Amino acid sequence: MRRRGAVLLIAAALLVACDPVVAKPAGPSAESALQLMFDNKYAAASTQLQDLIRAHPQDAKDHAALALVLNYQTKQKPALDEALKAQKLAPNDGFVLAVLTRVEDWNSDLPSAARDGAAAIKAAPSSALARAFYGEALADVGRYDEAKTQLNKGADLAKKGSAYDRGEVERNWANYYRDQKDYPQALNHLKLAAGAQPNWVERLLELARFSIARQDLNAATDFLKRAATLSPDDAGLREELGDVALFAYNFAVAKSAYQAALQLQPRSALDLKMLGEFAVAVDKDSTTAAKDERAAIAAQPTDQEAGAFLVAVLRYLAKDETAAQQAATQTVAPGGANT
Repeated sequence: MRRRGAVLLIAAALLVACDPVVAKPAGPSAESALQLMFDNKYAAASTQLQDLIRAHPQDAKDHAALALVLNYQTKQKPALDEALKAQKLAPNDGFVLAVLTRVEDWNSDLPSAARDGAAAIKAAPSSALARAFYGEALADVGRYDEAKTQLNKGADLAKKGSAYDRGEVERNWANYYRDQKDYPQALNHLKLAAGAQPNWVERLLELARFSIARQDLNAATDFLKRAATLSPDDAGLREELGDVALFAYNFAVAKSAYQAALQLQPRSALDLKMLGEFAVAVDKDSTTAAKDERAAIAAQPTDQEAGAFLVAVLRYLAKDETAAQQAATQTVAPGGANT
């Protein structure tokens, strides 16, 4: 272990209590890395945890915390790999088992999640997080009465816990009601989760995903716009906003989102290609469209879609057959010069 004396005892107590966000020890730690995640600095959180693991590969809590970060980044296979490493190092640790429960659930291994959730609350009966994750797994396997019991216990424990504890309990009440197709209650609890952690982008993304699933694309766009203000350096979030706004036919928001993403990653083939398409669909500007599509192809020469779109822009909008045939020859547009 890295810390000694009184700090070591405190850390051990926190592991038993399964509360990964209350302690704020000096220097990098699993707790400080998770706080980075709650501050929407996912890359920094992952880097800090990877550095800790390199320095102390036998620290199960660091592996579990990294699994949790990867889980929220929807990198589910790497998250499961880290969670299983943590379990191998500390098979009876409450926090480790709670994280494993969540990660298995989001990897669609529901029987394992329900099994390990039971082990988690046995190891850490006073952990709101373990109760919340176990309640999620129980609802997902259809054991609703048991899920309700765990979520009620988690809610009681979370009253004296962290904002994350309260947010996860509410989030998993939403999961409970969604599984039973009670969508108004599910939405209400997702909003309560966002109220518990108003500055964490994940809570707004959950609301956006829920709205997309319910075909409420205007609401989804609004939630994603709010999320983007919380995480101004996240290009992927802006691309997600652009996609949802596009489906909602809000072309101005979609175009603005992809422009913001491109500023964060200037050679993104996806962003350039999308902006080329917006130049045609929104601005009727074939010159800008061709410029953006050429830049997209330069960034990703194997992009057949960009090649085909460039040929179509030159042929049908710019009315420049010579340039279209040249583009078809030079790019990987399907069909070559006859596209």
